[in-house]
Amino acid sequence: MLGILFLLICLFAFYNGARRGVALQLVHLAGFVIAFFVALSNYKALGTHIELYVPYMSVTPDSSFAFYSMEQGFELGHAYYAAVAFFGILFFGWILTKFIAIFFLKLRDYAFLGRYDWIISGVLNTLMLYVLFFGVLYILSFVPLSFIQHWFKEGELGYGIVKHTPILSKWFYQLLITNII
Repeated sequence: MLGILFLLICLFAFYNGARRGVALQLVHLAGFVIAFFVALSNYKALGTHIELYVPYMSVTPDSSFAFYSMEQGFELGHAYYAAVAFFGILFFGWILTKFIAIFFLKLRDYAFLGRYDWIISGVLNTLMLYVLFFGVLYILSFVPLSFIQHWFKEGELGYGIVKHTPILSKWFYQLLITNII
């Protein structure tokens, strides 16, 4: 069921990107990349400040994780706050970019790449949405609730996205687990 929902969301993202065209999609992509680097430079500092405002459940000896050892589990709170800060900044930058892109709607009329314009812009938009979706799942992988961890262990979609996404899985593990814990 979640796989179908994920597929529909990706198709909608592709459709949205295809309607924009490459010129307008590059404005969105530039804003997303800028937000990504802003998040990369500020996530640790913000992560330490949001601990009082964002709840995180305590890990108990009975807790189990789909991706992390029990030793890591007791320190996952720090990685959780860093991940919430990173993807919070990225999401805020994405929303701000969508607002700024309103002023560039005329770019929708230009098809720089001819008949392939809509395909490239659709793929770019789908990739941007995938990164945000990956972030939500990565944050959920830190939460020590049994039904969430069970969903990761039993569900192929969530487990596959968090564990096997090329480049992102290893990079975010390094960024949020190795560098924080």
